[in-house]
Amino acid sequence: MGIPTLVNGQAPPHVPLGEIEMGTLDFWARDDAYRDGAFATLRREAPVTFVNEIEWEGFETGPGHWALMRFDDVHFASRHPEIFSSYPNITIADQAPEVAEYFGSMIALDDPRHARLRNIVRSAFTPRVVARTEESVRERARRL
Repeated sequence: MGIPTLVNGQAPPHVPLGEIEMGTLDFWARDDAYRDGAFATLRREAPVTFVNEIEWEGFETGPGHWALMRFDDVHFASRHPEIFSSYPNITIADQAPEVAEYFGSMIALDDPRHARLRNIVRSAFTPRVVARTEESVRERARRL
């Protein structure tokens, strides 16, 4: 599966590899076109890249992580939790490991635990249920 080369009918701008710093707030504050160009460069020139952790005041900066940029690589990694793992590096910074184990996010889990939980909550996120929930939220907002 390929990534579209056009965004809104235009090619993303060229962003030099040495300029891309995903571990900074400045990178994520840039516009979509810049980030699209950066990711195009990463897919082409550094499909497996190390990302330094973003520095947050009051939190210890983590060790960073490796990130996959190409769909096929991400797809493969998501099917092989025995090789690739999300745990423990995508949890909230100030949670102790034992707290994160029980109260952390589903996204930090690997299969088969992630798949079991996803199957439990899947019915709560169908288009019909989300539409019903949206209408309920809108109605409550109107009453405010």
